[in-house]
Amino acid sequence: MKKTIHSLCFALFLLGVFAFTTSDEWYLYESKTYSFKVEYPGKPTEKVKVLNTAEGDINLNLFEYVTEKTETESAVAYIASFIEYPIQSVNSDDKEKLKQFYRKMVDGVVTKVSGKLMKETIITLEGFEGVEARIEMKEGLEFVKLRVYLIHNKMYMVETVTETKNETNKSINRFMNSFRLIK
Repeated sequence: MKKTIHSLCFALFLLGVFAFTTSDEWYLYESKTYSFKVEYPGKPTEKVKVLNTAEGDINLNLFEYVTEKTETESAVAYIASFIEYPIQSVNSDDKEKLKQFYRKMVDGVVTKVSGKLMKETIITLEGFEGVEARIEMKEGLEFVKLRVYLIHNKMYMVETVTETKNETNKSINRFMNSFRLIK
């Protein structure tokens, strides 16, 4: 009887310990400078690339985390990016220009990866219209899933890149769905 109680107490102890321990701890990246937050499966690296545009030089701020390829899982690149455009060049308040902006963004990614647009959907984030796209590349072996939002003159993009066989990876949706604006 005493042994059974000891075993039961030990089992309850283990249950209590493991109930509050997660094996998939994620890193919450929060940028007050760029007014967004997003969860990554690890700490992202930050990079700035200068883009030469008709409006002048614009900073592309990238926040990227890439998982390691294992025997059972493909590598996944998780990327969030931010660009602030001159207010006179692009603005989400102009609905016609907004459609052209999204078309140019999605087509630009398709061209850059020599891919094929497979799906495109209008989405919203806190009342702002955005676009989600799925782009196949490398003859269908890999894909890009991206979401682009233009909030006034600020462009936010979240995207993942991985092998097509990894498409059902729940981490991809967790990353995409964790993106939020902050004030």
